[in-house]
Amino acid sequence: MRRLTTSKTICKADHEFINQHHWRPSVANQVLDEEKTLARLQTLMRSEHWLATYVSDLLSAHDLSAGIDFRTAEQLLAAEKEQFEKDLSIARRMLRVYGKQVMAENSSQSAYVPSNG
Repeated sequence: MRRLTTSKTICKADHEFINQHHWRPSVANQVLDEEKTLARLQTLMRSEHWLATYVSDLLSAHDLSAGIDFRTAEQLLAAEKEQFEKDLSIARRMLRVYGKQVMAENSSQSAYVPSNG
């Protein structure tokens, strides 16, 4: 069976193939949705979002045990949540301790206008 192209749009040949094989439009849409999902996942994995770490951990656990169960996924999510809460606590303490200093530095920097001559 021929697979649809992996480009972001379906080319004319793909439309002809779908029509010849009486595919429903939902099949073509599903392929496009999968491509969009893959693109979004790739963007996520390049980010520093906590979900990227979780997905990476899930994939590693899946590879190590040739599968993954809900208990493992739940444990990984709990560990990610714990780390997130620790990081959030540190960020809040830093804001409480250094917040006024940072705000004062930012306002003094924005008030500084260099002269051109």
